[in-house]
Amino acid sequence: MMKRSGALSKRPEGTDGSDYAFRMTVDDKYKRAAQGRLRLHKIVTAQAAFQVLRALWVGLMAVGGEKLDDIMVASCAFGGAAVLMGTLGIRGSGTSLLKLYILLTVAATFLPFIPIITGRSQRKVSKHWDLSQQTGNYKAVFLMGLELVQDCAATLVQIVGITTAANLTRTLAPKGREIH
Repeated sequence: MMKRSGALSKRPEGTDGSDYAFRMTVDDKYKRAAQGRLRLHKIVTAQAAFQVLRALWVGLMAVGGEKLDDIMVASCAFGGAAVLMGTLGIRGSGTSLLKLYILLTVAATFLPFIPIITGRSQRKVSKHWDLSQQTGNYKAVFLMGLELVQDCAATLVQIVGITTAANLTRTLAPKGREIH
């Protein structure tokens, strides 16, 4: 059998290798924080993609001659700011940016529901449906359906982002000041 030589076979000075109980380990809190940051990073990346799609959609609709929807523009603005705060909050060690990310994401998530609650969306769908029935051109109805699917997917990503950021905020909170 060959003897190994060099730096790989040497033990640290003053130990016989049985000092496992005294070696430093990473606290579970920091492991959970690292996992939470990684998960939130993936979610914020997906949220950024949806925000870019939403901004392009609003821009294309404006170029196409439709009236610019103030609520969608506000949702894009809040969503973009949320992505920025989420990105900065992941890199930082404090929780204030993550709390701001949560607040902005909540606003961006619920703004698109205002037209549904007020009935404006139903009137718009009804108008486009009636026009499509008369002309046989279902392009507008298809585009509205596509917008609805994109909004639903973005809403799911944002809800997961909110819960992940809330859990990460709880994990990062100092002892004694944990959020319940």
